[in-house]
Amino acid sequence: MLKAFVARWTLSIFLVISFTPIISYADKVLIYPKPRHERDMRDDYPIELLKLALERSEQKIEIVTANTPMQQQRALWAVENGLVDIMWTMMNQTRESYPYSVPFDIYQGIFGNRLILIHQDQLAEFSKIEHPCDFYKYTAIMGHDWPDTRFYLHHGLPITTSSSYESLFNMLLKGHGDYFPRSVSEIFIELEHHTNEPFVVEPNWMIVYKAEMRFILSKQAYESYGQAILKGLNQTLADGSFNKLFEKFHGDVLKKAQLNKRKWLNLDMNYQMHCDLLEKARR
Repeated sequence: MLKAFVARWTLSIFLVISFTPIISYADKVLIYPKPRHERDMRDDYPIELLKLALERSEQKIEIVTANTPMQQQRALWAVENGLVDIMWTMMNQTRESYPYSVPFDIYQGIFGNRLILIHQDQLAEFSKIEHPCDFYKYTAIMGHDWPDTRFYLHHGLPITTSSSYESLFNMLLKGHGDYFPRSVSEIFIELEHHTNEPFVVEPNWMIVYKAEMRFILSKQAYESYGQAILKGLNQTLADGSFNKLFEKFHGDVLKKAQLNKRKWLNLDMNYQMHCDLLEKARR
């Protein structure tokens, strides 16, 4: 009995130390999950948008990282249990039922525009793709706990997964999958971080599906700041500062991506039955 109590007490102290940064300069703080890698710049835009929203709602709050890097599922657990105050994540059916999310798509739909990262040796192979059904011949590389992994599974597309973000790139490098679908907002940043690997963006196709990204908060943080964040986000839309920030972070990559010239594999449509019939007709 005593040993069990001591074990629980020790675990509680460890969790508090792991997740809580040392803060002495502010009365109000919002703690968000620490990026898994120091060079990971994918969080820069959500952080800047959050700061802007708090500024517009006249909230003087410091935004700081937790001490411990964490995978997405662990970060969600930390938010739900009040060890971290806020994070940003793609919504799915389960997360949409979470009562402490801010109903505002911070990427305004572009997170569901997926470009295709491949090994440069696969360019000739992917140039053979003429129809969305041809994607059933190839295996996508996905994070095992990512919300959009279910889209690929639902449509019967072959996938292989890993729990480690960096290992996904290693899988692509070693041919343990054929392609790695990445958001248009992420893929060019990631290419800059992997300049020593022979990765390229497939030039003709993109995968499209609904992917809403929201801020989600712990219960306590939502009760204190949730409405202020929503008010601030709506204010940024009204005064044009959202569009200015969005253009700063995404304007160049959207031009580089040339989305209007790409063919689509639209996962909001049911391809599997159609593709099965098409395959039978080809035989």
